[in-house]
Amino acid sequence: MHIFVASWFFPPLTTSEANVAYKLLSNSRHQYDVCSSLSQQWTYKHESALNADNIEPILVQTDDIDEWVERAVAVFRERHAERPYDAIMTRTMPPESVLVAAKIRKEFPDIPWIASLADPIAKNPYEVQDIVWDSRTLSMFEKHAVANALSSGGPKWNKHPHPGVRHLFRMKQIEDYAVVNATVLIFPCNALRSYVLGERRRPGTVIVPHSFDLTGIERKPGRGQHDPVVLTFLGHSDAKRSLEPLVDAVALLRQQDPEAVSHLRFRFVGNVPDRIQTIVFNKMLQNIITIEPGVDYQTSLQLAQDSDWLIHVDAYFAELKDTGGSVFLAAKIADYMGTERPILAITGKGSPADEVVRRAGGVTFDARRVADIAAALGAIADGSMKVRINREYRDQFIAATVAKHFDAAMERALGLKDFVFTRTWWPSVSQSPDKFLTVCVPAYKVEPYLDRCLFSLVNSDVAGELEIIVVNDGSPDHSREIADAYEQRYPGTVRVITKENGGHGSTINAALAAATGEYFRVVDGDDWVDGASLTKLVRHMQRRNMHPDLVSSDYYQVYIDDGHTVEWAKAGETPYYKVVDFADADLSMEYFTMASAMFKTNMLRDTGFKLQENTFYVDVEYLLFAIPYVQTVMFAPEHVYRYAVGNPDQSINERVFLRRYDHHDRVIRRMVTYMSDKDMGEGQRSYVESLFVRHLLRSHYLLSLIWDTDKKRGARRAKEFDQFLAHENAPLHAAMAVGYRGVRQARLSGFSPKTVARLKSLETGTRGQPLPRRLRHLAGAAARFAARTSLGQVLIATPLGQRFKQEAKRLAGLS
Repeated sequence: MHIFVASWFFPPLTTSEANVAYKLLSNSRHQYDVCSSLSQQWTYKHESALNADNIEPILVQTDDIDEWVERAVAVFRERHAERPYDAIMTRTMPPESVLVAAKIRKEFPDIPWIASLADPIAKNPYEVQDIVWDSRTLSMFEKHAVANALSSGGPKWNKHPHPGVRHLFRMKQIEDYAVVNATVLIFPCNALRSYVLGERRRPGTVIVPHSFDLTGIERKPGRGQHDPVVLTFLGHSDAKRSLEPLVDAVALLRQQDPEAVSHLRFRFVGNVPDRIQTIVFNKMLQNIITIEPGVDYQTSLQLAQDSDWLIHVDAYFAELKDTGGSVFLAAKIADYMGTERPILAITGKGSPADEVVRRAGGVTFDARRVADIAAALGAIADGSMKVRINREYRDQFIAATVAKHFDAAMERALGLKDFVFTRTWWPSVSQSPDKFLTVCVPAYKVEPYLDRCLFSLVNSDVAGELEIIVVNDGSPDHSREIADAYEQRYPGTVRVITKENGGHGSTINAALAAATGEYFRVVDGDDWVDGASLTKLVRHMQRRNMHPDLVSSDYYQVYIDDGHTVEWAKAGETPYYKVVDFADADLSMEYFTMASAMFKTNMLRDTGFKLQENTFYVDVEYLLFAIPYVQTVMFAPEHVYRYAVGNPDQSINERVFLRRYDHHDRVIRRMVTYMSDKDMGEGQRSYVESLFVRHLLRSHYLLSLIWDTDKKRGARRAKEFDQFLAHENAPLHAAMAVGYRGVRQARLSGFSPKTVARLKSLETGTRGQPLPRRLRHLAGAAARFAARTSLGQVLIATPLGQRFKQEAKRLAGLS
């Protein structure tokens, strides 16, 4: 393959990132054109040789990252026209290399992209510590809010007055773009992958560790009997990645055993802060510890080989305690692997370095355990510290070996090798000829999640009574192969329909046309179900012979970053497992969702309504077009569905929502027109109107009036839709003004962009509290008063009390 690489750092200039990239690419079997900068910023001020037949350097003389981005894109465009590249690759130090890929992908959307994430972009612990936790201007509430939003999403922070906060969320946008759009993601260790992705899964995610290449480095002869033991630190240290615990341990050992210290010599080579030099001299350790300036890369390798022990130091971040305070695997540790030397690492237990050093041959210590470090130094001095060098493990880090693994993984992820899906265990399923439920599983780019979804369905006790229709919507990944494996394993339960890409609506249309189950529901390929809850629901309905048109079960939202859940349950007073007539029931406070709803299959089919294709947000159509036909409803307490949220590429993500405004607009307009023209019962009408005001119309005005940063465009969109709504459905148009002060203000100004720009929210009520929330509190207070006091029960039973109760619930529904 011929690959274009955007890497600000690359030889001849030397940095850790440049060395890592060069060792990997120079040992690969593919051809690389590497566009880098000749800027001296952030380099070690040394040059290294570039002698690789498979690499052509493209050097850009600039200190400006934005200029380098534009130049790199221009170089790609010119060379791609002459000889097309097979893929592009970005190295993310600095992270702006992702912007190169974004610009190239905009012009050439089909070109594969390999994104190497050597460091976290969005949550770099150094930056988070400096900007957030050490801030003197952010309140403690803001600090926690920023940290949470960086992990699991949240409100917009790109307009925050603090420039550091704006920077962090700019980095989050860059990282999210890479995570969502890259064909292959490369991480140096599992800890970093987990830190960046959380519980998100991406196909083509590859672990490629840093490597060593000691070609040309001479091995030092054995140490003489009376020579001191030389322990060498090579690289960068700072206030967080501090050598101070080691210095303190040397001082402590000198107090306890001066003779032992005389057999040790420490060399700190590289960036060493003045504070460490001051401590060394203050403790009179200058004859034991020498501090030396940085050297070129090849010399550093020779120094490592010439030492008796090698020292590694990690930074410790309290918020990363689950991974030993760090998610980094320093490139220098890989260089240490090439020697026959043991390693002494100051790092947290469970960190990436802790695991590697222990397996490679070395000892690790917590920075706070100075006495333990001192004792270990004493054992090294008298020769009682015995460490076995694990050569077999270390050789996994040889540059040629790592590059071979990289080539194979990359070729597999790019589809150059056949994909084979296997499972170590398959549940047994007893087939039933009668299918109670058809489950539509839309499958488009869900390769990392589809096995989880399908396994959750076939692993339930009612799997034999399910008809699982996986609709492969022209997915470019390996979703089809996974679905085929399940169809082959469970031919009476799983069916695969493969079609050209037509969007989410088209998959539901296709599955509904083929469905044979009594009921029909949708489970998206990146979500899953709780098999026990599904079994309990089905068995309960079968035992009681219940057949309502619509079944709504409770469910959980699951946040993929940390797995915490949020319960979604029915809001009204209708008892569970009671079939009620929709036309007569008060369901105005309910919200039937894709995750909760299960419809009678024949009823859905009899409506004759087709969802729009190549359109997002058609779940609104799916959930509303059937309502006029639903005669009976039942609620179930089982939390059947697990709705995964937190992906930056989800359609409900704010940035994605804005980009797809036209999709939302045509869906909402279609449903407003449909519902305005449709005859339905009082209960159905009440539910639909409440849902439009509380959620659907609110979100649409929110998109244009609040979220859109282009206020002229937002004002124009809001005005056009508002005129449409006034013409199609005057009651809904009026209700939006009653419930949302922001909408009223925009209308009174004629949707002036200046007025729209001043709006901070749609709902602004008395004393700064949103009006719907106050009304909801009033309604809740009235309900509690009625339920908990005898006087309240008497009053609420009167005609006036019943009228007040209904009015309070109606107003609360505006939220």
